Amino acid sequence: CSHLKVTTDYTMKMKIAFIKKTMKFHEEREIWSSTEIPGIDDINPGFLKKDFKTGIPDLDEMIQKQMEEQKKIGFPLKVITRATQMNRKGKAVNESTNTMTVIKIKSKNFPGSFFEIPANYDHVNGPWEKKKLF
Repeated sequence: CSHLKVTTDYTMKMKIAFIKKTMKFHEEREIWSSTEIPGIDDINPGFLKKDFKTGIPDLDEMIQKQMEEQKKIGFPLKVITRATQMNRKGKAVNESTNTMTVIKIKSKNFPGSFFEIPANYDHVNGPWEKKKLF
């Protein structure tokens, strides 16, 4: 198991109508991960090659860099994330701690039909997707 600590700091500036807002974010993540998990070669390609896009170029670049780093360390077995949101003056306005722990991993075979898209499936645009105007 590998153990690493990742610290991320960034500032987000928003302008809504005539209101400007600046928020600072600080995040510390401790990750315990392994490349020695049975079946990891089957798990990682689908798990780590997702196309996570927000439409915000700088944020998308940061996410892509984090995904590239994640490939090197393997599958996360435990992650502790401590996040702090600060106002423009550096005063903490929101703090949180989240822990994710893998308790059990097991192999299971699913029939091909499990992965088929249902006949009554209808794609609905989410709020993050561009809407067609015409």
